[in-house]
Amino acid sequence: MNNKFFMYGTLKVGGAYDRFDSIRESADKATIGGSIFNLGPFPAIKLDGHGLVQGEVQTFKEEHLDRIMARLDEIESYIPEEPELSLYIRREVEATLYNKERVTAWVYEFRRPIPERHRIEEGIWLAPWDRPSRWM
Repeated sequence: MNNKFFMYGTLKVGGAYDRFDSIRESADKATIGGSIFNLGPFPAIKLDGHGLVQGEVQTFKEEHLDRIMARLDEIESYIPEEPELSLYIRREVEATLYNKERVTAWVYEFRRPIPERHRIEEGIWLAPWDRPSRWM
């Protein structure tokens, strides 16, 4: 089974839900085709082919794959047995690493409609605490 995951929000290295250092082999900057949206405290992507989403491909140790997949499914509210009840759907996509190598990785795609006004044209989501203040 594939042990690579494309992370684009709170699960990126240093993000709010990054708790995987001991079982992660690597994290490489990467892009995938699609659109990213700002939902406030977390982002969402749609694999709609409208642009590029910037993130990272994280590779996990094979012996921990079942555990990491179950934990990520839980974080992303993905229910493999009942995907229609899920907030996100886990899909395999082609990611392009910054060295131009292409790899297949899992990604969590938001399954509900998102208003267009939430689209991030730059293709990269910044956590609220990483955004420049308007008051500076």
